[in-house]
Amino acid sequence: MFIQSFEAVFALLIKQDRIIGSSNTALRQPYYTAYFSGAVINMLVHWQQNGMVETPAYLAQQVTRFTLRDNESRS
Repeated sequence: MFIQSFEAVFALLIKQDRIIGSSNTALRQPYYTAYFSGAVINMLVHWQQNGMVETPAYLAQQVTRFTLRDNESRS
């Protein structure tokens, strides 16, 4: 349920151009939202299992960094 909700919100944010780099065609390809949603959820699970040492802001920076790097390699 949580992954589906995250995926739906992420897809809506891409559609509304509220995601940095959302003009990149890689973000609009089939299965990308499922791929990305799973990655973010797994990062959060890993963070929680390791005691949530890093700040939420740090996690957001990492997601951004990974996403931008992934999209640059697909361009």
